[in-house]
Amino acid sequence: MKLKIVILGVSAVVALTGCGNSKEASKGNFKAAVQAHLDKKQGVCTVIAEKDFPFSVEKEGFLRDRYAQASALAEAGLLTKTDITMTVTGLGGNQQIPGAEFNLTEEGKKFRLTEAGVLGPTNSFCTGKFKVSEVKNYTEPSDQMGVKMSRVNYVSSVEDVADWAKLPGVQKAFPRLASEIKPQVEGQAVLILTSEGWIHEKDFRKGG
Repeated sequence: MKLKIVILGVSAVVALTGCGNSKEASKGNFKAAVQAHLDKKQGVCTVIAEKDFPFSVEKEGFLRDRYAQASALAEAGLLTKTDITMTVTGLGGNQQIPGAEFNLTEEGKKFRLTEAGVLGPTNSFCTGKFKVSEVKNYTEPSDQMGVKMSRVNYVSSVEDVADWAKLPGVQKAFPRLASEIKPQVEGQAVLILTSEGWIHEKDFRKGG
């Protein structure tokens, strides 16, 4: 009887050790690593090129796409929109063209994110949280460039998306946003094995 108890005890220890091994190549560990990376993101975002508020955009011409995006955000309540006449200097001298001035609303401040860009700060409106639903498959870990890595295919979704991001006008102006908030979005990640377990390659480059 004592022998059986000892054997069962050793088996239990082995099982627990296996379950708690963060360095193992498994769907569970990879799902946790991808989720840890996505938790650092601000959700899905609509990026606008303007650095400051208020800003003015001409209605037609080269910046008409930017005008359409800003107008969609105004309809969503994140910006105010005031029609104005703008003076543009060209080869033929000054011209008066229709445009609009956009400014940030109190609602917009709740979702605004300012980040440093190559050409200066950029403004975005972000919402939601990424959630990994499953890891579909992964490559067997292999040594590459001095580290052990695995390529992972996973499925995720975005939870707690604000209503403004679901509006047809916003999704038309920002097509990428519409694709990102689908019920299921397939993604890929490269994970690297460290002394602390598996982490996303981007987190590895940033030092965790």
